[in-house]
Amino acid sequence: MTSEWDINRVNAQADAWASLAGAWESELTIEDEIEALYAMRTLGREVAW
Repeated sequence: MTSEWDINRVNAQADAWASLAGAWESELTIEDEIEALYAMRTLGREVAW
């Protein structure tokens, strides 16, 4: 059963994500971001570099 506290917590998290959307600026280049994402993947399937 979901409590009102749980609902409020989820709504607060969603509001935080919404406020951050589009505001994040990485110090990495796009290429470095992609490379980091690929490096974190599991070996479950092949990825074209």
